[in-house]
Amino acid sequence: MLGLALFVSMTFMLFQYQENIVNQIGSWIVSSYKHPYKADQSQAEAWLREGKTNSVISLLNQDDWKQIQFGDRVYPLKRQILLRLFGQLEGVERYKDLHYWANVLRDLDRRDVTAWAYWFESMRHMKGRGEEGRQGLQKAWKDFPVNAKLAGFHARALRESGDVDGALAVIKEVEKRSLVVMVEGWKVEFGRHSKDLLPKYWRKFVDPLRRMEWASAMTSGRVLWREMFNSNARRIRKASRGKVERKLTIDLDGRVTMLLQVPSNITRLTIHPPGLFKLAVSDIGVTMLGQTHYISPGQMRFGGMHVHKKWLEVAGVSPWVQFTLPDFERRTGTGTGTRTLNVDLTFTVALKTVEGEFFSYAGSRQ
Repeated sequence: MLGLALFVSMTFMLFQYQENIVNQIGSWIVSSYKHPYKADQSQAEAWLREGKTNSVISLLNQDDWKQIQFGDRVYPLKRQILLRLFGQLEGVERYKDLHYWANVLRDLDRRDVTAWAYWFESMRHMKGRGEEGRQGLQKAWKDFPVNAKLAGFHARALRESGDVDGALAVIKEVEKRSLVVMVEGWKVEFGRHSKDLLPKYWRKFVDPLRRMEWASAMTSGRVLWREMFNSNARRIRKASRGKVERKLTIDLDGRVTMLLQVPSNITRLTIHPPGLFKLAVSDIGVTMLGQTHYISPGQMRFGGMHVHKKWLEVAGVSPWVQFTLPDFERRTGTGTGTRTLNVDLTFTVALKTVEGEFFSYAGSRQ
């Protein structure tokens, strides 16, 4: 109790005499989980939208980014930037640069099929290596027929050589195989996380301090202190976490409904789609306690994916999209989560074809 009193008193003094320090502490609580490379990735995404490919190349040539290797925690960020860069370079026919950077990604991970696809496609447009590139695409596609980028390049090479029927056969084959793959391997994680709780508890603590409502501030301070430092609170958070793995049931409009039974005190859901390049998710919603909430793009966090209009497209390894459940404070409090909550998770799933159009799973209910 004495420690809590000191904490409250010191925070109040900081607020009275150096308010910006209090704000910095609050910002630290919110931002301590953010990755230091995320800002660079966001800047790279902005440059790519503006067509500033040379700026992205300069970023990737910096020592910090050059040193990132396969298996590093930030490797998915590097791969995502590289794949977006490949698309830009291929679109403006800078095949020599594309070949160089595709080789960089290929050397980082020799199992990266999409890197091989861009490498062979760039080779196909290089003087004296066209046939080598075409043969490489053909062989790689036979080994990995589900990779949409590889299939697209192979189909294009066939079409440009005059084999239109062969190109159409490739497109139909990859779409047929992809429709099967896109319903498999979906995971949803759930849990109670301090990252969701601390900013709200912090505001509930600071606001009464500003109004000099000491009793309310003391109560909120206890809750904040408990969530930050109490070992039992950590055990409760850990016990609330889990995951489910499902094969999707998709209707004719591409809509999915997943029925989840989860602890009542959870604060977030994380959807893990299969790592199928160009698989896309949109229109996420949750229904719980009789109310439906639609999750806007601004409320989502994601990795290994990028925004394309209303869709989140798979663009990297280990894709995921995460969001905080609405109104979790009223449901969760500081309880143990022994009660369960029924949640209907809905979203639309589609796949971009090798020709760039979206199509949905046009199958019956399974």
